[in-house]
Amino acid sequence: MKSILTQRATRRPQSSEDWKLVPLQHRGVNQSALATSNTHGEWFIKICRDPGSVPDICEREELASLLGEMAEVPVVDAFCVPTATFGAVTELFPLALDLMTDRCVAMHRIAGSTVSLDPEGASRFIRSHPDKLADIFAFSLWIGDEDRGLDDVMLENGSLVLIDNGLSGPGRSSVLRSAHPAECLYRPIDVTRMCFPFKKSFVEFAIRRLSEPNRQLAVPKVIDRIAGLRDTDLEQAVLHSQLPPWMASALVQRRDTLRDDYVKWLKAAADLS
Repeated sequence: MKSILTQRATRRPQSSEDWKLVPLQHRGVNQSALATSNTHGEWFIKICRDPGSVPDICEREELASLLGEMAEVPVVDAFCVPTATFGAVTELFPLALDLMTDRCVAMHRIAGSTVSLDPEGASRFIRSHPDKLADIFAFSLWIGDEDRGLDDVMLENGSLVLIDNGLSGPGRSSVLRSAHPAECLYRPIDVTRMCFPFKKSFVEFAIRRLSEPNRQLAVPKVIDRIAGLRDTDLEQAVLHSQLPPWMASALVQRRDTLRDDYVKWLKAAADLS
């Protein structure tokens, strides 16, 4: 755990006078920009709209990234950093309302396309690597993720990477495992689909491209890796991400029941085919 945190510290973007910012096309409720620096490379910057009931949306992005690294699951390298790191970012969006101006999410720029833009490439990966898909699903079930649409997964060098993880991680809902603020809109099938009701589900997309999902997704190796994470590792991950201790307790509890939880989830998910 110490080595992971040390390595992440070397990758975290730092203030620099040579950051150049270019606003990107608006998508969803947040604003984004491309930040480039001769020293630090290219970063995708997400300035989140204040979500009200999920005030720690930026910190949750970092936690998902850190847990992905710990569990060896492909999650975009993401950091919650002061917006001032990149200069006057929010001035790029003078008409945007309710933006969180003190901090933002910085993610290494991925050279690739979302699943929605390259469904054939995603299909090839899914059919060739159902074991890696199973790892993604088990990881998502563990951390809590019910907002995974086709624009929330990217292809980088032919492999899948999870992006846009701000509503993931344990929440207080009795309906969802995540922190999505619109739990009242979710039906049981949407929980199985791990996706907001009005979005195209990545789970559904992937399941329908497998001939025998019950068999092909039955044994995610990531469950053993998650089982090997110590309580103190998870407590440190949550603390490092500046999130409350109860989230570590939830991750510990879910770690211990993940194998059974996954079997139940897969039985329901396979019917989506």
